Amino acid sequence: MTLKQQIAALRKLRKGYTDEADLEVFDCVMRSLYRLNAKQQQPHKHQRYKEFVQLYDDFCLHQINAHARMDGKEGKALNKLIDYLKENSKTKTEQGAIDALRYIFTNWRLLPPFLQRQITLTQINKNLPEILNAFRNYGQRQQTPADNALEKLRSRARLRGHEGGHAGGGTG
Repeated sequence: MTLKQQIAALRKLRKGYTDEADLEVFDCVMRSLYRLNAKQQQPHKHQRYKEFVQLYDDFCLHQINAHARMDGKEGKALNKLIDYLKENSKTKTEQGAIDALRYIFTNWRLLPPFLQRQITLTQINKNLPEILNAFRNYGQRQQTPADNALEKLRSRARLRGHEGGHAGGGTG
């Protein structure tokens, strides 16, 4: 039974009741059905919203071997993500946003471990600047203290090699 059919049936039923408490219950249920019906009639904010959801679902299947869990909070985060990616894409279109999101999901493994664990849409939306920055700086990895120590040892070895006259550093 569709929502419109439920509303029509409820209207007919309501006519037979006169008790104030019953009428209040009917009215409350009717308002809820009207709201649901209005929500169903509303088009998505983005024409290609379902493509974005499918892209995210595929990402979840790949990452955690389970389908995406979409609720109102995740849907709102997805809309914000789409708006941001659309606004910042070269083409300023939904296709540009789809391409950007596909790039992010395809290259997810290049992100630092902390960001790789942030896979809900609310987390991705919240961390989007860090995610984009990580892609921008990929290959320009920050050196760790261990990298710095190793570089110092290599520099000292090169200096000793030059002082001794040859790379072996020995005399002879």
